[in-house]
Amino acid sequence: MNIVKVSKGVYQKFADNELRLFLQDFFGKAVSKGYWAILSAKGKVLLFAVKDGHEILGAIRLNLEYKVARIGMFVVAAGKRNRGIGSMLLAKCEQETKTRKCVKIWLHALPSTPAYKFYLNHGYSEEARLKKHLGGQSDLCIMSKFL
Repeated sequence: MNIVKVSKGVYQKFADNELRLFLQDFFGKAVSKGYWAILSAKGKVLLFAVKDGHEILGAIRLNLEYKVARIGMFVVAAGKRNRGIGSMLLAKCEQETKTRKCVKIWLHALPSTPAYKFYLNHGYSEEARLKKHLGGQSDLCIMSKFL
C-alpha cells in the first residue's frame, strides 16, 4: 500500500459513495437522504438583503440543511447599525426556517463582539465554545435557537 495524490473528482466519487453507504447503514435509507444533503453541502441557500433604494444596508445568508438551518455570513453596514436592520434580517431567517419545518437555527459567533450579545437578546443560547479557536486569539461560540 502507498499514499498517492488524487484529483478532486476521484476523491469525490469515492467519498460520496462511501458516505452514502455509511449513512444508509446508520440512519436507514429514507432518513439518510436528509443527512446526505448536509454532509455533501448540497443544501439550499437563501440570501436576503435590506435595501434603501439601490443601497444595501445589510445582508444575511441562510443555509437550509436537514430540518436545521444555519446562518452564515451576516453583515450590517457599519454606519447603519442599531437601526433594527439586523433584527429584520434575523426575523426573516427564522420565519423561513419555520415555514420549512426546521426545528433549530444555529450560527457561529465571537463572544467578544457586539453580535454575541445581539444573538443572546434574540433568544439564542451558547451550545459550545471552542477555546482560542481563531488563530489562538479568540474563542468561537456555536449558538442556537430552537424554533
